[in-house]
Amino acid sequence: MRTTGGFSPPFKRLVWSNFLAQAAEQIGLATAPLLAVFLFNASTSETATLQMVQTLPFLLLAVPAGLLADRSSRKTVLACAEALRAFSFALILLLLALENLTLSTLALLGFIGAMGTVAYNVTTPGLVPILVERPLLSMANSRLELARSIAFTSGPSVAGLVFSSVGVSLSYCIALIFSFSAVNLLRTLPSNSVTPRQGKLWAQLTEGVSFTLASPLLRPVLVTAVIFNTSWFILQAAFVPYAVHHLGLSAFEVGVTMACYGLGMIGGAVLAPWISKNISFGSMILSGPIGALLGAIVIACTIWYPSFALACLGFFFLEQGRFFGRCRQQRFAKPSPQLI
Repeated sequence: MRTTGGFSPPFKRLVWSNFLAQAAEQIGLATAPLLAVFLFNASTSETATLQMVQTLPFLLLAVPAGLLADRSSRKTVLACAEALRAFSFALILLLLALENLTLSTLALLGFIGAMGTVAYNVTTPGLVPILVERPLLSMANSRLELARSIAFTSGPSVAGLVFSSVGVSLSYCIALIFSFSAVNLLRTLPSNSVTPRQGKLWAQLTEGVSFTLASPLLRPVLVTAVIFNTSWFILQAAFVPYAVHHLGLSAFEVGVTMACYGLGMIGGAVLAPWISKNISFGSMILSGPIGALLGAIVIACTIWYPSFALACLGFFFLEQGRFFGRCRQQRFAKPSPQLI
């Protein structure tokens, strides 16, 4: 289903599905802590627990989900993953309507939705080489990342605006509509895109983990990613109650602050091909942690100088870790002659 000289219609539908799915994810992730703080009066420890439960699938299921995508139809995995996320949104809305939603139930449904998120995120990149010609891979990855970046920027701000002006139910309704629309777009993808791989699942899992830990290149990247993501999830867990009670921000301002994390991602997705050609690989690796450290320092300064602007700036700098990570992805999209 490839189209020489341009992107095929199936790939364009994948890009739109990716945008809608990521937007639904971001709206849901931004709404959950706002709901916990403003409706349940959750403490920092309670929001931290909520965030931990919602992010556990990223730790536990990323590798198994990747193996599942290799052994199954990627179209089916994507559709089922997004349908699972839509199911979690629908159940939250139902419980809200019945006034039976509790903080623990919200965490459980967030866990279920995150299972779909993990499966969707690890499966999508595997479809790109199938739907796109090799010379267009770098540009195709940039298109997917641009869609994802716009979702990261718009999702939290939309969630904050809708939550503060209309209510939590409409926020989840929008996420549900986006999620269902993403599933509908996936339905039109070609069904014969992938040849399932055979073999023992546990053997493939242990082989992949052993290879990563033994590689002198992949091991430090993995350690850096674990540290960065752990720090990011800790910040997310504490930020909403901190922003409301210490910085005095409204729900909309909290959403805007978190949306600043996605602003840099848009620039990263647009400039990634140019950056990968004009900045050395080592500089890209080093600049990511430096940007993240600078962002953490700026946000820490709000302890002594409470400021909405400082919080926005800190989230923007924190994005640099992901920004340069995506630039590295663009560099790896074109095989190095030394590795062939």
